[in-house]
Amino acid sequence: MMQHSHALYSFIYRHRRACLIGGAVLGGVIIAAVVFYNILQNIGPAGTYPFKIAVVPGNATVHISAGPGKGNRLPSHGTAHLTPGEYTVQVERPGYSTYQQQVIIASNSPRTLYVGLAPQSPSAQQEAQRNQRQYHQLERLSADAAKEFNAAYARQYPAAAKLPIKDPYYTIGYRYSASHGMVITIEGTSARYRAAAVQALYRAGINPSDYVVEFTNYTNPLAGEGGGHE
Repeated sequence: MMQHSHALYSFIYRHRRACLIGGAVLGGVIIAAVVFYNILQNIGPAGTYPFKIAVVPGNATVHISAGPGKGNRLPSHGTAHLTPGEYTVQVERPGYSTYQQQVIIASNSPRTLYVGLAPQSPSAQQEAQRNQRQYHQLERLSADAAKEFNAAYARQYPAAAKLPIKDPYYTIGYRYSASHGMVITIEGTSARYRAAAVQALYRAGINPSDYVVEFTNYTNPLAGEGGGHE
């Protein structure tokens, strides 16, 4: 046994340079694989993004559509890969309330659908009672996803942490946009207070020119219908 150990040590010592190079190459391959895996987690095939889904009850149906109608069916648990854009998601099951939501698929938007349907009929209420563990797990998933997204969003858009700003005469907030990421929204009762809201942004350390600014209750007559919005 000691002879084998000595022989192995001698071999490694004689070929230590080759071993070091081999170890470095292997380490590089492992690092590259990890980086590539992380890239795949963020960008799916053909420019799509992963959309994580978890629905309770698990036998509910999930449909997603980019236009009129129900569109395509998605799994009630798992990951779908969607191209960037705006969609309507609908989750339903007989005996439960129907859930419908607009979702934006983009690099800077939350890409999760965690839905627990509310039971309406007696049989659905009994089923929901049996599924309490799944509902609790769903709540944890949703909370963790929201915390993770909010932290990432705050890092990318520091202004989000300073909003909303509320005044008796104006309100400044923000919303997500598939094309712009963060859009600052200003609701003011007059041109004077809209201007005051812009100054409030500067005082908060936010440069309005760095963002798309949307005046939610104002239409610019020079911009035609929809002026003042993105």
